[in-house]
Amino acid sequence: ASLGVSLSTLGGMFYEVSKERRFIKSAFSKYLSPEVIKILVARPQSLKLGGDRREITTLFCDLRGFTRLSEEMEPAQLTALLTEVFTLLTAVIFKHKGTVDKYIGDALMAFFGAPLEQPDHALRACLAAKEMIREFGKQQEDFKKRYGVEVNLGIGINTGMSLVGNMG
Repeated sequence: ASLGVSLSTLGGMFYEVSKERRFIKSAFSKYLSPEVIKILVARPQSLKLGGDRREITTLFCDLRGFTRLSEEMEPAQLTALLTEVFTLLTAVIFKHKGTVDKYIGDALMAFFGAPLEQPDHALRACLAAKEMIREFGKQQEDFKKRYGVEVNLGIGINTGMSLVGNMG
């Protein structure tokens, strides 16, 4: 009887751990690279509630002249363009182990150095920005042909102290 209770308890614990891992993967897959998610799944305690004061680097990116684009393009066409652009830029951010914070209209905000510490966060952000410009440049002619508009990219980077963590 005690073996049955032990196995049942063990099964319940396994289920809870498995459920926690699935939640972490699902919740963060749109914002974190697969490598970072793998580390967080292995160390879920790093997602404790609250925040730590830490130096990070934030990258801001947007499409130049977006108001004009939104006036010239059909909503479905504009949405398709934004989806392509964000998919391209997000892949570069993930490649450099950055975290996508949010998408705001035509803008993307990402940071480096959290949730996992990265001593080279500023370098990672700069390398990501450089690659974003290069990869976006490769697609500009294609965007113009397919969407009938010229699309340009602007990127800003800032390093400073921030409160980072699992809040809210």
